[in-house]
Amino acid sequence: GNIKSCPTEHCDNTFAEGQGFEIFEANLGIMEACHECFEEYMRLKQRKEKFTLQWKTEVIENELRIKRREEAKRQADLEKAKRDLQEKQLREAHFAFNSILASENIPERVSNILQDDQIYSLSMDKIKLCMDSGEIPIGFLDSPVWSDISQNYSKIVNRMEGKQKIFDSLAQEEEDSIRELDELEERKLELINKVQTIRQKRDSLGREFHIWQKVNSKQPMDVIKTCRDAETILAERMQMQLQNPDNFAAGDGKDNAALSLVFNACGLSQDTISRLQHLDGNQFLQVNISQLCDQQDITQLEDSCYLNYLQELLALKQFPSIKHEEECVVCCCKTPEDLIFLIEEHEQDFDTKFLEENNFNGKLFLGLSKAHIPRIQKATGTLDVQQMISTVSYFRDIHLQELTNH
Repeated sequence: GNIKSCPTEHCDNTFAEGQGFEIFEANLGIMEACHECFEEYMRLKQRKEKFTLQWKTEVIENELRIKRREEAKRQADLEKAKRDLQEKQLREAHFAFNSILASENIPERVSNILQDDQIYSLSMDKIKLCMDSGEIPIGFLDSPVWSDISQNYSKIVNRMEGKQKIFDSLAQEEEDSIRELDELEERKLELINKVQTIRQKRDSLGREFHIWQKVNSKQPMDVIKTCRDAETILAERMQMQLQNPDNFAAGDGKDNAALSLVFNACGLSQDTISRLQHLDGNQFLQVNISQLCDQQDITQLEDSCYLNYLQELLALKQFPSIKHEEECVVCCCKTPEDLIFLIEEHEQDFDTKFLEENNFNGKLFLGLSKAHIPRIQKATGTLDVQQMISTVSYFRDIHLQELTNH
């Protein structure tokens, strides 16, 4: 008989006329269909579901939807993996450059500054403003920040040039070894081990040098030298202004040296410096530090103590100095352990747990005042706070005596 096509959409099955399966469906009437469609009809009938001539179309469309969802998910996973890899590479590059600079005691903060592309377009005036705001660190004349960084960075440049030579030498050695491996099959195993060892060394140096080269191509030394020169200019202005500390200026200090420069040189955070930009020297010397911290929402105990310490120094027309830190038995205490040892050595009384938990050094200790009593009581649970304040006064007298001797 004649060959007939199955009437179902997207069904490619055929059968001889009169040999198809008869399917009865109320809304379709009696019809002939292929065996596959008949089985689908019976399956739906058992489930009391309606058979339609579009059942294969629906199956195909559902499969396409599933494939599209799977493809969309695969693409999303690939994009996420790509982003994760890029973020990981950025973190590794950042860490590697920090490690290179840390080898010469260049602080992570400076490393981060040198990896910021924006720093390379700043003029000296802009860099001075960044020092005013605390964004770029600054020291005093007797303890400059950028002079040491300049010297240490030069050492790194020299060292990395040496490593470049080692890298090139290892690369050439690898190439020679591979050629020898091709020529001398009997030495293959020996040379494979040699190549593996060399490659590990070269890759390690290569990663380090690639990161170094990428950042060093921006000429960080130019920025370092500019910062060094800007620091010297501003430090000299601060030193000259110290004779009249009342005249330290608020804001960016266009006429007189800005008080914010002193805060920056003393190591206060950029956030704290920004909160105190409105103060000039006279206001700072007259203000109650505890009230100032409350008004400006400066909550760190370290900041309030250091501001007390600095206020007292400026009143005496002095800056924190290396010479004083070396000679003053209190200010030379760099850690809580040093401070506790000093207190015990002088047979004074203070809650050592409070000093350890708040990471106190000698300068912060000297900045404790009666305004801190509630906080000390809450932290220690002790009622004998007056004895603690007496201990602070005892060591403050030693500190002031050392200051007046010079």
